[in-house]
Amino acid sequence: LVSIRWDGTDEKAHIKIKGIKTFGQKDPSTASIVKMAPEGDQAFAQVNNDIYVVTVPYVGGETQTISVADPSKSQFPSQKVTFLGGHFPIWTHDSKRILFSLGNAIFDYNLDDAKAYADSVKLAKEEEKKKKEAEKDNLNLIKTL
Repeated sequence: LVSIRWDGTDEKAHIKIKGIKTFGQKDPSTASIVKMAPEGDQAFAQVNNDIYVVTVPYVGGETQTISVADPSKSQFPSQKVTFLGGHFPIWTHDSKRILFSLGNAIFDYNLDDAKAYADSVKLAKEEEKKKKEAEKDNLNLIKTL
């Protein structure tokens, strides 16, 4: 992701986004498209036909590299938007959704809805874990009696 002034001067690199190593490559793939959201500090990146959303850090100095090979372990918050891939991604005017195509279909990915879903899944997993621990404690209590 680079920025320049309207007259073509003052070119600055802000971030580099890398993905997975595909078969036969020695280096990870780089993003072919990176576009900042109209509002906020997020950008989307297309890497190997998959689309990711990353948070662009505000840091000076050296250009940061963000690896989205495993978004859960990325240096900065990131998430994978596509399941099977996507092409021609664009932001909506409010920076809350990304539109992209796959074949003859158009997809509308709502970032707020995706976050709410991910939070509910995480909460459900935590509740399930607590339930299993409680059952295990009950079994241990019964065994001691």
